[in-house]
Amino acid sequence: MEQDKNNFKRMKTNICELSCDVDKILVFFSKLLIEWNHVLDEMTESDKRTAKGKSAFATLKSVRGT
Repeated sequence: MEQDKNNFKRMKTNICELSCDVDKILVFFSKLLIEWNHVLDEMTESDKRTAKGKSAFATLKSVRGT
């Protein structure tokens, strides 16, 4: 639970203000996954049902670990 709070604080911080390279990488990839999720959510239902759409959602799900 405490780790989630720290990750949330890092996400709200400007990436240039982070002192640790690991934190910068964590924030970069977390924001990238969030953006990717938004792009997939904006796909039309018919695009989501195609092989390419299903593959994109499956890939995101496997990367996120959920």
